[in-house]
Amino acid sequence: LTTLTPPIAASNFYLFVFARVVEGLFEGGTYPAAQVLWARWAPLREQSFLVGITLCGVPVGTVVGLQMSGLLGSVLGWKAIFYITGLLGLVWSIVWLKVVRDRPEDDPGISTEELQYIKDSISSVPPGSKHVKHPWLKILTSLPFWAIIVADYSVGWAHYTMLILLPTYMKDVFDYNLAESGIITSLPYVMMGVSMQLFGGISDWLKNTNVLSTTKIRKLFLSGCLLGQAGFLFLAGHSRSSATVILCLIADLGLEGIAFAT
Repeated sequence: LTTLTPPIAASNFYLFVFARVVEGLFEGGTYPAAQVLWARWAPLREQSFLVGITLCGVPVGTVVGLQMSGLLGSVLGWKAIFYITGLLGLVWSIVWLKVVRDRPEDDPGISTEELQYIKDSISSVPPGSKHVKHPWLKILTSLPFWAIIVADYSVGWAHYTMLILLPTYMKDVFDYNLAESGIITSLPYVMMGVSMQLFGGISDWLKNTNVLSTTKIRKLFLSGCLLGQAGFLFLAGHSRSSATVILCLIADLGLEGIAFAT
């Protein structure tokens, strides 16, 4: 759909919107799929760090995408952004299907020692029933459930607002051109990738040494992330200096990496 975006946009506006919505629906499945994959592959002691590596693809892809989009848009026009990134996505999908396996025991390249290590770690989790009757009414009326929804929405709002509007903001308010805007707006995502790895490791250490429980780590990291982001966005909104705004946004998305690390 990314590759087909330019001709779809030229044909009908509503069809273009529909295509982007469908693309987003398909993309949304990658996050739960990655979690399921790591649940089968990741030893418990390394889970936060390994999940962080996967989610690090979000800021890394954003950095590369912003840089590439700015360059391609300036040299070849906006259509080239969709054609080239769409083709790269197709190539990656083919490689993924060839290389990745759902379970460790299905991977022909895994060693016997590594396979046993993964199995021993995962088997330490008490098995649950395969036929679970879900108490949907209790779930939907549970305050912790809605707290998770609100927290996820809050982190998502901050992330996608930055992703969508930051290049335009830098261009319209501070008069950066397309290429400059791509470079500047990629900097916060570099910090986000670094903080994901750093705090993923810290999260694993806190759990493995029994300093904090998983629940307390998540509450601490997520609360700190959202409060800090609110503060830096407030400062950015009241500053007239481009350097100050950029520093605030770097710190803002750096804090977001803490939320992903939990």
